[in-house]
Amino acid sequence: MSERASPPIEDILDRMRAFMDSDVYPLEAAPNRKAFFQMLPTLQEKRRKVKELGLWTPQVPVEWGGLGLSLAETAKAPPAFGAALALEYRRIVVPIVPGRPSDDALDLACRLAAERRARIVALSVIEVPLGLPLDTELPAEELLANDELDEAIAVGDTYGVKVVGRLVRGRNASTEIVREAERQVAELIVLGSPRKSLVERRRGVFGTTVDRVLRKAPCRVMIAASGSDAALRPVGALALGGSA
Repeated sequence: MSERASPPIEDILDRMRAFMDSDVYPLEAAPNRKAFFQMLPTLQEKRRKVKELGLWTPQVPVEWGGLGLSLAETAKAPPAFGAALALEYRRIVVPIVPGRPSDDALDLACRLAAERRARIVALSVIEVPLGLPLDTELPAEELLANDELDEAIAVGDTYGVKVVGRLVRGRNASTEIVREAERQVAELIVLGSPRKSLVERRRGVFGTTVDRVLRKAPCRVMIAASGSDAALRPVGALALGGSA
């Protein structure tokens, strides 16, 4: 039985390969020489071209602006991306909060960092209520945040990855995450997000913080989506471009 894709999928793959050859591969070395914000205008232009070519988000339903490909059809696309997936991430920011989604994000970031010899900045944000000064003492929150950062550093050690802990205060976690990525000139932010039910998705694909970071990030964002039952819902990673 032939494994050749059906004509519509083959056409999509041909156009993907042509775009990778003409527009993506020539840029592969640039992220290792320039900061992400310097590359952003070029990347935005490439994203617009991808949309014009009808290749944007192949796995997303047509009514949401994607190509509506099935899982089996979408699985045929990665080989067309070739070496472009081997981007080097030298600085990765991982927001740290108590819970499984954050643990999964750190695990994913550590695996990426180990492969690419990158450094991870584990970021814990203490959100200070608007009615209080930013320097208000919050000992319980600080103790919990420091414990989480210590654990993140220990997890990094098991992977042979350097993890630097950062504790910051702010009014809004998403704003501080974006600021830290800018401060570190990070190439990647890895966020944890629990998988949502169909009803919950009607109010947003991810949580509020994740959605805001996706809109404002100065670099690539990767979502580690985890379910409550690890046996039934393994960790999955969805790579997304920031500031699209």
